Amino acid sequence: MSNEDADPDETLRVGIVMPRRLREQLDELKRRREQEQLETVSRSEVAREALWIGLAAMERIDEEPALRSMHVRDRRALVRQALQSELHDD
Repeated sequence: MSNEDADPDETLRVGIVMPRRLREQLDELKRRREQEQLETVSRSEVAREALWIGLAAMERIDEEPALRSMHVRDRRALVRQALQSELHDD
């Protein structure tokens, strides 16, 4: 099967190398989700959702030439600030 014929929603196993701090954040979010939903949530499920949301944010940030060179820490702060502003506008 060529890439053109591949199902875009097919589940693939990938290995991701990440800093311990990022894994700890992921685990903490998983724990909070489980407490809120009162059911088990997989780390993979939380990571997939974070990737989808993060990719959407990155795509939008990358559309602005002045923002492309920002450090990851600054990009995260920008996303938080934009979300906070959006929530307070309602």
